[in-house]
Amino acid sequence: MEVTPSGLEESESVAPLITEFRRAVLGPEEPRCTPEEAAAWIRERAQRRPVVLIAREGGEAVGVARMVLRTDKAVPGFVPELYVRPAARRRGAGTALVRELVAVARAGPAPRLVLRQEAGDLGGEAFADAIGASLGFRGLQNRCRVADLDPILLTSWVDRASERAADWALVGWDGRCPDELLDAFASAQAAMVGAAVPDMAVTNRSAAEIREAEESSTALGIEHWVLAARHTVTGELGGFTEIELLPWQPWLGHQGDTGVMPVHRQLGLGRWLKAAMALRVRSDRPAVTQLETHTAQDNPPMRAINEAMGFHAAVVWQDRELALT
Repeated sequence: MEVTPSGLEESESVAPLITEFRRAVLGPEEPRCTPEEAAAWIRERAQRRPVVLIAREGGEAVGVARMVLRTDKAVPGFVPELYVRPAARRRGAGTALVRELVAVARAGPAPRLVLRQEAGDLGGEAFADAIGASLGFRGLQNRCRVADLDPILLTSWVDRASERAADWALVGWDGRCPDELLDAFASAQAAMVGAAVPDMAVTNRSAAEIREAEESSTALGIEHWVLAARHTVTGELGGFTEIELLPWQPWLGHQGDTGVMPVHRQLGLGRWLKAAMALRVRSDRPAVTQLETHTAQDNPPMRAINEAMGFHAAVVWQDRELALT
């Protein structure tokens, strides 16, 4: 079994493996991963170093693993995809991929490796047990068809929140955060600290890191929409929500972080922000047919908002953690 890093020239080999993996967990109707998308994975983004590995047997690509290493903070190496074709399992491909991931993550340096597997996958559970990976974070990958969004319901959320939070107004931007809001936006991201999210997903970026991330996204053709709730007197940003639109997945809107500062909760800011953003996607991006967001299983407030909007759990993911010390 040979494991090698994937370069841009090997996107044609990576894409079919990822398509198989996604359809195995999300269903046969899941759109295929294109070579363009596979190539985008391999390109570095600000504060993120991607590692894509291919396992080959007799020259044939039989397995793939993707890891994301944070370069701004000492957090775990995150492996959202680790897949071996069924016919090639139990011949060492998975173990060989993990062995190489561990070597790269240690040099990262990352304190541990986090492997994401579908909850209830007995084969995946047995493999994680065999390599000594302990149970970690459990989260939901949620999907919602844009056509199923109820504009009357969402508009009612916007109207009600604007009444409950009369001293607040929504302010938004695409791409680069306005200079006058940058420090306030960096402070607002502190709302994600202590939230029910895995360590590697916490944003909490400085103003300089936000600028670096914006430039990186723009260079890759990614549209980044941000909507924030701003106090009309103090100028403080009490909460925010984000959407990423990736050129290689034009059908899918990626709902990123949604956070509300603890002191400003109970005003309906979270519902207001998510409803207003969803209404914009619905009106301004007809090519986007689905929205996706990730939520901790033990985050009832955000799950309640998502479910009321029409999101459903497409997959329940169970993290398995492998210490590298």
